[in-house]
Amino acid sequence: MAVGRRLRLGLVIGQLTHGGAERQLYELARGLAGTAEVTVYCMSAATEPHCQLLDQCRVPRRSILSLAKLRTGGAR
Repeated sequence: MAVGRRLRLGLVIGQLTHGGAERQLYELARGLAGTAEVTVYCMSAATEPHCQLLDQCRVPRRSILSLAKLRTGGAR
């Protein structure tokens, strides 16, 4: 990695609703946001409450619903 260049990380999760994995992802993204370019990719439209928390920390997030549909054969 070039000197002065920030590490780019993508964190993928199924949903951002209440739950232990969701909270851990939020804490990880928040902690890394100061030293790396972190983007959260969510495979569901279910994003509250952690979506708002990520917004407050200015961690960008993207929806990858089309990937989730491919994984499940289109059922959702």
